[in-house]
Order: sequence, then structure tokens, then C-alpha cells
Amino acid sequence: MSPAQSAMVDTKSKAPTGPEIRLRFARLYAQRGWPVFPVHIPVRGTCSCGKPGCHNIGKHPWTAHGFTDATTDMEQIRLWWEFDHPVSNIGIRTGQESKLVVLDIDPRHGGDESLRQLEAKYGPLAKTATVLSGGGGRHLYFQHPGFRVPTISGKLGPGLDIRGDSGSIVAPPSLHASGRRYQWGPGKNPDQVQLASLPAWLSDLLQGPQG
Repeated sequence: MSPAQSAMVDTKSKAPTGPEIRLRFARLYAQRGWPVFPVHIPVRGTCSCGKPGCHNIGKHPWTAHGFTDATTDMEQIRLWWEFDHPVSNIGIRTGQESKLVVLDIDPRHGGDESLRQLEAKYGPLAKTATVLSGGGGRHLYFQHPGFRVPTISGKLGPGLDIRGDSGSIVAPPSLHASGRRYQWGPGKNPDQVQLASLPAWLSDLLQGPQG
């Protein structure tokens, strides 16, 4: 196992998180075919964007064109994390470009209960790669089904967001506004568990009319 992979497996908050390890993670994601881009970081309760009252602290892109600048080009990634934005979070573009769909569960807004109700009706979700966000939520990574999956908030229920086409997600070891880091769940990083297919029932709910 490489040092970068060892860091990916480590779920402790004291895992190394300097510019070099961020670059290693960004390269690991790119090697999987997941386009990445630099994202602003929290700085003492504010955002590195410098805008007073920023409502998206540590979650929006550094680059001019946002997630559409995401790339798997190793030289561009090196330039970003070695020179342009060495202290930055890591964003991954979701959708057909990365073949990823991510279910974002926010328990602070009822996400756990919304998911419980869905699973009671349609069946439990399969085990898949999972990130523990710094805010107490979870990001469940699924394989993109090959047709358009909308990026949408709240359609599945309170506290549930989908990051699909025309979307992105903040990835480990990025820093959350809470001061904690995004981490792969124990035994649930993509080196340890295969990404599950997006359940058909979940896809059907996303394609259907707004409830």
C-alpha cells in the first residue's frame, strides 16, 4: 500500500493534511477517473474567499469556471496544489464525467430520518464507499447509471441531497467549517469497498415529478 493509500485508509482526525498529502489525494482521485478541482477552505470561522457573510464556507471552487474546470490531468493538478492553491480543499466533479453519484445525508436537517423512511419502503441501500463529513453527515458514493441524474436538494426528503450531473462534492481530507475533516468511513474507502450501483428505486424517484 502506498503512503497516499495509507492516508486514505486512516480515518483519524490527526492524519497528515498538508499540501503534499492533499496533492496525493487529488492524484489518487484523478487516477480513478474522478476529475478534481481546488476548493476554498475555512479560515478561523470565515472562508478563504474573503467575502463577508459567505454562506458556503469551504465548499465553493477557487477556479474561475467552478467544477467545469475539474480535470484528471496530473500536470494541472500539480500546478494547482503545488503553486496556485496549495492550501485548498479538494472537490470532485460528479455525474457522467466521473461516473459518480453521491447521496449527501445531513442529519441536522432530518437526513437520517428521511433515509430511514425510504429504506423502510424500498429496501436498504447496499454497502458502498462512504465519507464522514466534518459536519456529522455522510456522503454515499454510487456508480453513475449512464443516463442523466440531476443534482438536486430535498426532493428525496429533508436533509437528503443528490450530487449527480452538473454537480460536485467536497472530498477527504478537506477541512469542514466545524474544524473537523472529511474522512473515509472505517472500511468504506474506495480501496476497501466497491462502489455500489445506484439503486433503481432511487433513480426512479429522482427522475419522477417533484413530490
